[in-house]
Amino acid sequence: MKEINVLYITYNGLLSHLGQSQILPYIRELKNKGNVFFVISFEKEDHKPKSGFDYIRYWKFLRYTYRFGVVSKIYDIFCGLFWGFFLCIKNEIKIIHCRSYLPTLIGLIIKMLLFHKSIKVVFDMRGFLPDEYADIGHWDKKKPIYKIVKFFEKRLLFYSDHIVILTHAGKNYLEKKYNLKKITTIPCCVDELRFKRTAHSVDVSKKDLRKILFKKFENNLIEKKIFIYIGSVGTWYPLDKMIEFFKVIKTNEEKNSFFLLLVNDLEEKVTTLMSEYGVSPQDFAVMRVSGHEVMSYIQAVDYGIAFIKNIFSKIASSPIKNGEFIFAKIPIVCNDIGDNTFLISKDIGYVIKNFDELEYINGFNHIRRIDPNSYEYTKSREFVLQKHLGLSEGVKRYHHIYEKVIAC
Repeated sequence: MKEINVLYITYNGLLSHLGQSQILPYIRELKNKGNVFFVISFEKEDHKPKSGFDYIRYWKFLRYTYRFGVVSKIYDIFCGLFWGFFLCIKNEIKIIHCRSYLPTLIGLIIKMLLFHKSIKVVFDMRGFLPDEYADIGHWDKKKPIYKIVKFFEKRLLFYSDHIVILTHAGKNYLEKKYNLKKITTIPCCVDELRFKRTAHSVDVSKKDLRKILFKKFENNLIEKKIFIYIGSVGTWYPLDKMIEFFKVIKTNEEKNSFFLLLVNDLEEKVTTLMSEYGVSPQDFAVMRVSGHEVMSYIQAVDYGIAFIKNIFSKIASSPIKNGEFIFAKIPIVCNDIGDNTFLISKDIGYVIKNFDELEYINGFNHIRRIDPNSYEYTKSREFVLQKHLGLSEGVKRYHHIYEKVIAC
């Protein structure tokens, strides 16, 4: 097996929760396929760990800067260029794998400067970044910042050797708009090994697991029907619609329900909105837990909720939580955005078409009838994990991209 030297540049830190779940597992498994990784990452943590990353040949730990706006970004670009240029020269890098927009700009500049080395650049774009910020009002489409990023986006797409996007819906859009034929869809995949390490034993019953995890709650959650939401609130995730869904179900269908939110931020906003929707403090809990604890909490609940705003940019969105729910055998209710209709079959969840009371009730009555131990659920779960959301499938697609661009 011939080794391929890959420079992986990411603006998301390896030490972040996202880095632990959506970057390191791929690098670990791709290394086993004969790829040698040199990594440049921009970290918010202060210190680089001394061990635990043996599958990375060399890791350049750079500090993520943010205090000075655009100046900070320019500084980060120059740091990335300096170290990327140095690592490419010293290590005969064949591929620069760039996660999102700014790393791809760095990668393409290095490719241009080292044109004689025929370095290939993979643009792992993740989503439509400028439109994501415009859709939630952070950027004005008439202002220079949006237009500048869109200007660069088009050039990143054309000059990269291959493009990775999270959804077929996003891929179809790019192919039609730009007539591109060098795009591969790789959704956010589940690292089965990581979850097997962090999850409780399958021999522990859901009832016993609840006794362990929820012992600090004054109200008894042992017999409750527990809904869970994981991740950020606000921005692209309509917290109000998820609370509205829960309120409708609590009022009309399942009086014994409880809503657990494991959120990264804005705990006060969650509590305020719950109050506005008339949800009693006894019927919900807002918590922060480490990435290593998430799977245990998922195992302890009954249903997963994963709503995303119905906006243009999110056609390219692939929620990590969807795969986590499916892996943990938790029926899921989500809305029709991205590839949800394609991935979430009626045997493992329900895709609501509209945010209204009738659809909420239809969705709940569907997922409450799902038996995660049934033949139908098991068959659908295995299919979606093996063919789409399992880490091994994602690694296989990335490795195929590496071999393809090297051969060109």
